[in-house]
Amino acid sequence: MSKVKVICPNHGIVQEIEMACMWIGNPPMPEIDFAFCSKCGSKTVIERDKNLSMSYMWTYKDEYKDSEVKFYREKYKKEFGLENGS
Repeated sequence: MSKVKVICPNHGIVQEIEMACMWIGNPPMPEIDFAFCSKCGSKTVIERDKNLSMSYMWTYKDEYKDSEVKFYREKYKKEFGLENGS
């Protein structure tokens, strides 16, 4: 089982979906279902796990969440349209 993260430029990870091999009914389609942040409406980036053994559960603190938002803004600044120093 792998995880898919939905990342917002303003809120960091807004959704994590565990992707299984088989689904009853329609499988989740994060590229369509979560194309925009539900909190602010910004365009999101979908990131899929590369190493399944590195999947962890985290308890977020405000400081960690702020650093997460900064990390993903820098990582995906081109996709978020922030490459011009915004």
